[in-house]
Amino acid sequence: MLNQIESQILNLVNVETEWKLLEKFSKLVRVSGTEDEYAAAEYIIKTLQSYGVTVSVYEPELFISIPKKAEFEIKEPISYRPSHDDVAMNPKTSSFSKKGTYEGRVVYVKGKRGSSPISGFFEFHLENGSDLRGKALATDGIVFPAIAYAAQSRGAAAVIGISPGKWTHEGIITPIWGAPTMENMHMIPDIIAVSISKVDGEYLKDTLNKYGDVTVRVYADVETSWRKCIIPVAEIFPDGAKDGEFVLLHGHYDSWHVGIGDNAVGNAVMLEIARILHINRDKLKRGVKIAWWPGHSTGRYAGSTWYCDNFALELDEKCIAQINCDSPGCRGATAYEEVMWMDEFEDFGKQVIRDVTGKESHGIRPPRAGDYSFHGIGIPSIFMLLSNIPQEVRKQKGLYQVGGCGGNIEWHTEHDDLKIADREVLETDTKIYLLTVFRLVTESVYPLNYRKTVDKFIDTIKEYQDSGSGNFDLTPVLEDLKKLKSKLDMVYTKVNEKHADVEAFNKLLLKLSRILIPINYTKSGRFAHDPALEVPPFPDLALIKNILNLRKDSNEYRFLLTQLLRARNKTQSAIREAIKLVDDYLSK
Repeated sequence: MLNQIESQILNLVNVETEWKLLEKFSKLVRVSGTEDEYAAAEYIIKTLQSYGVTVSVYEPELFISIPKKAEFEIKEPISYRPSHDDVAMNPKTSSFSKKGTYEGRVVYVKGKRGSSPISGFFEFHLENGSDLRGKALATDGIVFPAIAYAAQSRGAAAVIGISPGKWTHEGIITPIWGAPTMENMHMIPDIIAVSISKVDGEYLKDTLNKYGDVTVRVYADVETSWRKCIIPVAEIFPDGAKDGEFVLLHGHYDSWHVGIGDNAVGNAVMLEIARILHINRDKLKRGVKIAWWPGHSTGRYAGSTWYCDNFALELDEKCIAQINCDSPGCRGATAYEEVMWMDEFEDFGKQVIRDVTGKESHGIRPPRAGDYSFHGIGIPSIFMLLSNIPQEVRKQKGLYQVGGCGGNIEWHTEHDDLKIADREVLETDTKIYLLTVFRLVTESVYPLNYRKTVDKFIDTIKEYQDSGSGNFDLTPVLEDLKKLKSKLDMVYTKVNEKHADVEAFNKLLLKLSRILIPINYTKSGRFAHDPALEVPPFPDLALIKNILNLRKDSNEYRFLLTQLLRARNKTQSAIREAIKLVDDYLSK
């Protein structure tokens, strides 16, 4: 149900303007801290300035790891060294791989992934307890932190990821989110990582099945250092206002190769939204900041993490929502079946997509990925990847799961070029992002439904309670959540009946987000960053799922009870703080 102003705003989207950026970026290999990335930043900045948009430019030094060269060969009992005319089939190493050569025995072990399509893509657990000390682990899958972490924790000296298809995909294996600290520097990977094509992986597995003991040699050349990078941030505020509350729209502009589907398309969307909002700034009630991040691909979200750290207090006080823009507008991506959003944004997100496309959508919990660097602060979040090739079409075509490009498997390869972008899909996705931002900065009441969030909390805690089978009691948490839900029902009823002070209600929602989001998405606290590994709902309490694996007379069982007690205290304290906020609001 678009109103007249919204329809006028959406009609301003000009795909040909967006396509100019794609053509420019199709000639730039935007590795962070390189001349091509600087050229991309200059294009963004100059275009914003030509529109009259205020743009702040930051030049931090970020910890960047650039893969240079990878080699793989079977040495014994036979000799095999792959070399393919299609360069995307040749071995690749990963950002933050250990530099050097491994030569020795290789062991193949299957891995288990998570059940959901997107979050399962980032999860990985080895299926058995094989001794990998001093050996190379070969396993199926694109090498990401969970695979490298599993291999290194078993003592492996190298990890060989066998691609699910003929192409090898670029990636990054450090689990450290942003720049390392003294507390987490021990997590910098100390393992050589190489990816090989499915063709070569099947040959390796056949050789292992035939001969048993197989010797391989893998080599990785990686350059890891501090590099100056550029962060452009467009700032668009209502006429006469220079600051105040704002929405943060953001996405990375660095890339693997020319990276049109990941993420030149997102950069074009953000630039077009900046143009349209600037000429319509008289209609805004709140500001918009639009940020282009470096260091996403080779620094584990280093750019967004730097910004979060350096502007943490401003974000805490003034940012009402963050919207990530990664891989919209790609070929064949006409479905909205795996859209990331937090529960409080579900109703809003579905309505926006329905109003633009007429289609229904399905949301999933945001995985620990993308540039979602703001969980600790507690900023409500919507979108990461948006449109995708329909699941049924991917199944028919035999496409495997990737982490962008709308589901096109050219993702993170040399083939992610202009043919991945689609004008019609790009126009549709631009309108979805534009309408999302526009409603967030023009509607009187923040569209955050924390009743839905607390309902999901209750379901999660009930699941954890059941999995504990009476070994630890989470009933006190459930009782506090039910009390919070009851009071939120009263608050939202007042708002719906127009009996509420809207400004006070919005402030309440902002304060609730700073309390409820961190306990659901983080372990490290409000101004730190969890590693890029699986983070389940209520991560402090999720350990209860392990309790049945421990003997009651063991030290580990009692250690876990102590840990769960502290987690329950932490969780209840946050929920009771939220209850007090709601009580204070109702009393006024």
